[in-house]
Amino acid sequence: MDMIFDNFFVGKIERYRRLKESLLQKKGEMVSFCNEQNELIKSKNDELFKAEEAVSKGDSLHVLQADKLKDEILDLSNNYVRATGRLGAEIMRLEKSVEVLEKSDARIKELSKYEVFFEKSAFNSYAIGVVNKHKNKEITTAQLAEFHKGLMKFKDVQIDGKIYKAKDNRRHYADMILVDKNSGKIFLVKRSNEKQFEPGKWALPGGHVEPAENYMMAAIRETLEETGFEISQFHTCECGVYENSDVVIHYYTALFDPETIPLLEGRELVNCDWRSIAEIFQSDDLIANLRENFENGTIRI
Repeated sequence: MDMIFDNFFVGKIERYRRLKESLLQKKGEMVSFCNEQNELIKSKNDELFKAEEAVSKGDSLHVLQADKLKDEILDLSNNYVRATGRLGAEIMRLEKSVEVLEKSDARIKELSKYEVFFEKSAFNSYAIGVVNKHKNKEITTAQLAEFHKGLMKFKDVQIDGKIYKAKDNRRHYADMILVDKNSGKIFLVKRSNEKQFEPGKWALPGGHVEPAENYMMAAIRETLEETGFEISQFHTCECGVYENSDVVIHYYTALFDPETIPLLEGRELVNCDWRSIAEIFQSDDLIANLRENFENGTIRI
């Protein structure tokens, strides 16, 4: 199938994708730099406190050290301001460029998530054409079956009242948030150190969505397989969706009795824990962007 959009529009989407990637990279640089500098300044301040404490006790040998540390802290602080200002300006420039493109065409933000997309009328015409080719014996039954299999990856995307067909090659997951009905704490599982992705990190029960499986049933199935907990779909509700150009994660929540003993899937999961929202906000051992999805409201419970 050939994309029915003109090259100018497709080029705008590619530019949008590159800008979004650059923006994410710059924000990551900002966070890393701030963390590193804050740790360094804190360390210098701790040294200065000890040196000044020694001076106050009459140890004049630490006077020069204290003065040197003050100069180093001042240099670090000035560098911090300059660097964060520069990075902040770059982030603002990228955000503005992204915003301009989003406002220029309502389709860009949504369709940028997909590698291939079509207007639905053109998509349907092409599908009918393939079926007719089979009727005319121009393609085999096996080829038609393979074509229909490929169609399963396309989904309807509605933008400004118009429907498009987009090939969704992203990985799809469904996670379960089990909430202690007494304390409000959330159940987490620890991934094995043998896992290729995020080994040793804490995560929610959940996993891949199988073909033709809906997200809720996938979350319930994965929870049962990983923990032995049987969750009723009638006591489960969706509480958030995270998506980007690579993944889609649907989150579900259910109240749960914490006295039920989990039967962890021993090869991939090695431990479990209950944590409060406040503890999750302070955790640096969670999988991927799980903490951020709680903090920014992507997950609502």
